[in-house]
Amino acid sequence: SCVLACSFLRAMDTARTYADRVDQVVELEPLLQEFEMIDPALIAGMDQGQRRPVAERFWKEADPDRYMGGRAESFRASAGRVTSFLTDRLPTLPGRTVCFGHGIWMAMAAWQLLASTQPAANRCGGFGSFRWAFRCPMG
Repeated sequence: SCVLACSFLRAMDTARTYADRVDQVVELEPLLQEFEMIDPALIAGMDQGQRRPVAERFWKEADPDRYMGGRAESFRASAGRVTSFLTDRLPTLPGRTVCFGHGIWMAMAAWQLLASTQPAANRCGGFGSFRWAFRCPMG
């Protein structure tokens, strides 16, 4: 077994707490990285209420290739990363592997596992609606 986490602090902290209990070491897994649709510099100093309209506009416009700043990634790139994890990395992992990440990544994984045959990267608008309905429990 192994314990994998994305680099976000909350995911790493939760993973370390679990890993300590099962005597494992947390491994950083870049493919688990959360979707950063907006460069953090563009929303620095904004509260959640100020950020929400920016995010809602992103999902409403549904452009899978849009980059909102230099440190952001496109929906297509994020969806591709999740696909790579599910198709390439996941089959190589030992049984009882536990992964720690964030909500949009988890929603994308669920969406792809439940999805039709259309590539996820082409359905940005559909995913925007799905992710609002998909809530991950907080640990």
